[in-house]
Amino acid sequence: MIANLRRAEYEALLRHDFASFAARCFHDLNPQAELAMNWHLEVIAAKLTAVREGKIRRLIINLPPRHLKSVLASIVFPAWLLGRDPRLRIAVVSHGQGLARDLALRTLRLVTSDWYADIFPETRLRPDQAGAMDFETSGGGGRYAASLDTGVTGRGFDVIIVDDPLSAHDARSAAGRERVKEAYDGMIASRLDDPRRGAIIVVHQRLHEDDLTGHLQPKGGWRHISLPLVAEEEANYRIGSRIWTRQVGEPLVPALYPPDDIRKIRADRGEAIFATQYQQNPMASQGELLQSEHIRYFDELPAAARRITLSFDTAVKVSESASYTVCLVIGSDGYRHYVIDVMRQRLDPVQARDAAVRLTQHYKPGVILIEDASSGPGLARMLRERAPLGAEADARP
Repeated sequence: MIANLRRAEYEALLRHDFASFAARCFHDLNPQAELAMNWHLEVIAAKLTAVREGKIRRLIINLPPRHLKSVLASIVFPAWLLGRDPRLRIAVVSHGQGLARDLALRTLRLVTSDWYADIFPETRLRPDQAGAMDFETSGGGGRYAASLDTGVTGRGFDVIIVDDPLSAHDARSAAGRERVKEAYDGMIASRLDDPRRGAIIVVHQRLHEDDLTGHLQPKGGWRHISLPLVAEEEANYRIGSRIWTRQVGEPLVPALYPPDDIRKIRADRGEAIFATQYQQNPMASQGELLQSEHIRYFDELPAAARRITLSFDTAVKVSESASYTVCLVIGSDGYRHYVIDVMRQRLDPVQARDAAVRLTQHYKPGVILIEDASSGPGLARMLRERAPLGAEADARP
């Protein structure tokens, strides 16, 4: 159908239909590949169009990895918005400067292309303000790229897009998750020039039940699109005047992830990561080896549980927002493991060493396990240099 359109008709279609514009952009961004406009992309395109029309002011999009959520929301959508209205001021905020720059460069590539200029002749970049991280149009609008570290203070925007605010590494840290929530509440949410008319879009894969989606949803007022890799229940999705029905067990993009590939991902990544990042269901992520129903309680430690292990997960700082240094004291009889004691404190490296020495002298462990991260290797070295840990003790980073 598009192939039969005259040039003027095709350009008008790209101006007014975001899904068609996205397909054209994909050709520039990935010339070696052809975009298959799967139904989930049409759903997202419809929601983003509703944001431009003012029908949605707060939107959360959760998708598995490699399903083009960033391409649509953070690269293509700002280009389309500025083409439609070069006065709009748009911010795209990511967890790191590297990701922020990559997204910005790809938007810049689109808005400086010849075909874009033909479609949107009123949108031009100011020659003195045409950097990738912060470019401005002759109409006074533009796209500003930021990370949580650089921030967006001192500026006001019409549209703010928060893309992957939490890294997979920080998702494991309560302090890292708190930093993202505080950055949103204290910095990002207040940057709309008109909070009633301005729009905020949050797009990311789920990483933890306490990630930004988990923080924002209970507040209310958000339109939420969450699409798991494999449908866990029948669901209907509106695309304009059409309804798409997704059946239980149906992959999001069967051509991209057929069932055999999904089974391999599940086996390779493990149930916890698959449930969270691929199914967008962190509540189902209880771990692969330790399930809540496996845990029992005891009043007296069995006499046979003589093998003692200290297991350390270390941190560095002692501020109120810092992570804790934790040590589990575990007794084992070779079949069952008994958590005898738990140390959970905010300690600097020297305090952690002294605490480890006290626990070692009191419990006389056969093995000391220390995570090979943060201050763990340093703690292991200090313990080796300190007084002997015992004939059978061994500190392992």
